[in-house]
Amino acid sequence: MIAGAFGGFDVLYYHIYTHRLYRQPSAIWENVTHFTRALLFAVFFTLIVHVRAAGAWWWIYPAIIAVEFVNTMLDTVLEPSSRKSLGGLPTGEYILHVFLSLITGAALACMLWDSHGLLSEPTSLTWYTLDLPASMVFGAYMSTAAAVGFFAFESYSFLKQLSQRLQKPAVDVAVKPA
Repeated sequence: MIAGAFGGFDVLYYHIYTHRLYRQPSAIWENVTHFTRALLFAVFFTLIVHVRAAGAWWWIYPAIIAVEFVNTMLDTVLEPSSRKSLGGLPTGEYILHVFLSLITGAALACMLWDSHGLLSEPTSLTWYTLDLPASMVFGAYMSTAAAVGFFAFESYSFLKQLSQRLQKPAVDVAVKPA
């Protein structure tokens, strides 16, 4: 939930308010990594609080973490070119990204470590509620709702940008006779 709160700040302040990445043509593919991450975080919060994946189903945990790892690497590769017209990535956002990568990696490693025993159990996928204080369950629900909201906003923004790109008329180049 700490990563979710700081990630939410990153999206609201840097992506939406300061840089308006949803309007930046150069950031169209970076936005794909952002809505993918939002969707993955909604899945993470749901998995952690409500899903018990045992046996062969346990592999869903490392599979989703692998997708998040690849998505983060793509985001890192795309950021310099998508932010070039904005003067690059601000120092504060860069520090925030490093912090988020570390804390998210630690949280996901803890999830794998804590759930690894489920791998040796009979294969099952069970819906339940993790035994947590009500305030933490509520926080997870709010984090999930925020992640779904960011997913909706960023995916809509991407589709709008993509539509605008596809609707641009081709430039007509007139050839002058020699």
